[in-house]
Amino acid sequence: MLNKILNPVNRRIKSSIYKHRDFRIDRHIVVFESDDWGSIRMSNKKNWDELLKMGYAVDKRPYERFDTLESAEDLEALFEILVKHKDCNGNHPVITANMLMANPDFEKIEQTGFLEYYYEPIAKTYERYYSNTKVLEMMKQGMDAGVFMPQSHGREHFNVALWMKGLRSGNEDLLTAFRFGMCGIAPKAHPEKGNKMMNALLAENEKEEVTISGIVTEGLRMFEELWHFKSKTFVAPCYLWNEKTERVLGDGGVKLIQTSRASKPAYKSPSRFFYSGQRNKFGQVYGIRNCSFEPATNEGGGNIGALMQQIDTVFAQHKLAVFSTHRINYVSGIRAENRVHTLMLFDQFLTKLLVKYPDVEFFSSDQLISLFS
Repeated sequence: MLNKILNPVNRRIKSSIYKHRDFRIDRHIVVFESDDWGSIRMSNKKNWDELLKMGYAVDKRPYERFDTLESAEDLEALFEILVKHKDCNGNHPVITANMLMANPDFEKIEQTGFLEYYYEPIAKTYERYYSNTKVLEMMKQGMDAGVFMPQSHGREHFNVALWMKGLRSGNEDLLTAFRFGMCGIAPKAHPEKGNKMMNALLAENEKEEVTISGIVTEGLRMFEELWHFKSKTFVAPCYLWNEKTERVLGDGGVKLIQTSRASKPAYKSPSRFFYSGQRNKFGQVYGIRNCSFEPATNEGGGNIGALMQQIDTVFAQHKLAVFSTHRINYVSGIRAENRVHTLMLFDQFLTKLLVKYPDVEFFSSDQLISLFS
């Protein structure tokens, strides 16, 4: 009981201490970091309807209610908002799109009786979903326009070992989700527990940790193969990783780790706290997310006044304004109004931001590396 009281207090104290050590600069720099691009969450609206009929709380939990694979139309709508705005240097706001490079090959996995895992690269996932290459073509157009910058989020956004164990053991919820082309779901009986498969880099033993290191390496290789450049930054799914992951990332060319103020506990590694500009033993720097634009998962996440208050506080402290803004906010495959609502708010926020801070500068995450040098 005492630990339950003390642990949150200790976290607040540590967080406060690390905040005071954040990198400071006399420039108004804004970064938008957006996770989960390329990954499957809810497979499609038809399956959403069926799962709801089966008694799953897909209408109650945001990631089941809204999140799904992005379409070319989703990207085009987002880019139309971004190109409307320019900073003092003539640059548009840019989404740092942290991408997953693979999804399960459900058919092959089932053919093995859930004994072996196979994945498909995201280019194949897009083609399987939409029967064309328009998503990647639109992403490349966004890059050319300076509004979309892919970076690495890993190979998959779920724990392969844990998922396969659950499928082999006959977990009813996982098997149901599998049949609908999904990598897990909140349990029907206890939806409040959420989808426990998402901690992609969590290991339970040294063998799994070696496997995870290989997955991280493969994800970086696939990223470079698709985009023809190395990812200079990385964000771990669910902010869960350890020093061994950092070593692998360093070997793959990663210079900056995107993170929240604290990481989650990983194998043989407790939670860690970070400050912006902090360096680890491998020479990598940590970039801290200190603002949030998440209207799909937070009812107050799209309040313009609250967004401006975040900016005001950060700029008053001479800090970088680094926003967390996940893909879930910008997709319309499950509910069209989700994207419409987010983009309306985003447009209003960017307009107000540029009026109040005409000297604002928009950066992508990889551009921050030069500031910390």
